[in-house]
Amino acid sequence: MSERVGRLSALPSTSQEPYGLAAAPVTLDTIDNEMRRIVDECYESACRQLRDQRDKLDALSEALLANETRDEAEAYRAAGITRLAKPAY
Repeated sequence: MSERVGRLSALPSTSQEPYGLAAAPVTLDTIDNEMRRIVDECYESACRQLRDQRDKLDALSEALLANETRDEAEAYRAAGITRLAKPAY
């Protein structure tokens, strides 16, 4: 997923001031590269977690296709996940 589309933006921007900052282009590139690295790492982490949990997601989707409505306990059971007890506050 290294395809670049343009600058990432974390702050409101105008056409003259990307990121809403008056900064040198090299500074803006440094900010953009770090933001892109963080976004790419998060994307890869999310994909890895989805792959690692694929069997549970498939089981849950099958259960939902069989019956569109599931309560929390049924959803966890369908995915084969043991739900930890909720702490009492």
